[in-house]
Amino acid sequence: MPGIITIGDFDRTQNEFYTEYSAKSLDECIIHFNDDVGKEGWWRARGSMLRALMEIFLESGFDCSDFIEKLHYGEKEYDRMSVSKRIGIEGDKIVQIH
Repeated sequence: MPGIITIGDFDRTQNEFYTEYSAKSLDECIIHFNDDVGKEGWWRARGSMLRALMEIFLESGFDCSDFIEKLHYGEKEYDRMSVSKRIGIEGDKIVQIH
């Protein structure tokens, strides 16, 4: 399952995608995420964009556990976001669309 795993602290002021996307609606952020699903390859800008979207989704107050999970390695905790399927809002959750 393709995905992104967070490592280290996230500096919102240094991520241009976070600055841009945090001014958008949650629906617009979901559209940006869905437009990226199925894309091949990996590059720095894509990683930064997905990390920004993950932070926005986690901060939204919606339950994101269908596509963002907590990973525990020793005493450290990381978030992992699946980017293999499109997502949408169902009630108080953001879920993968099957």
